Amino acid sequence: MRKSFFIKLAVLIVPILIIASVPLTKESHQSIGGGGYDLTNLYCGFFILLTIIAWILFIIVHSIIFRKSRNTLNDNLKLVGIGFGIFFIAALILFNTWIT
Repeated sequence: MRKSFFIKLAVLIVPILIIASVPLTKESHQSIGGGGYDLTNLYCGFFILLTIIAWILFIIVHSIIFRKSRNTLNDNLKLVGIGFGIFFIAALILFNTWIT
């Protein structure tokens, strides 16, 4: 695997870590919702899912642009698989915490 594979993977992981750390901050911040409930975790979960979808679309567009390079297509196929796996794991975590 080339260095570009790990750079593209870092482009997925860094925003997700930043968004996932938002609910963990203990600073005095305004919660989303109000009353006796807080929707901050729900909104952060949806933003994580949107980030993963945008990243997968970026990788697919990158594959279309550089479709003549076999190495790029192989790397991007692995990345799309990783992206879908992370998307389903994140969706399961989000819906499990949202429902319970």
